[in-house]
Amino acid sequence: MDIHFLLQLPVANLLWLDYMTKVLQNVLLINCSELTYSQLTW
Repeated sequence: MDIHFLLQLPVANLLWLDYMTKVLQNVLLINCSELTYSQLTW
């Protein structure tokens, strides 16, 4: 699939943004829980 073609589609754009937001939220959650865990065990 061509990325430029996907970027021209509003729906695909929204889905991509939604997906990236969820991924970022998961990464932040994992990082926060790891930091908390390391602080507790430290």
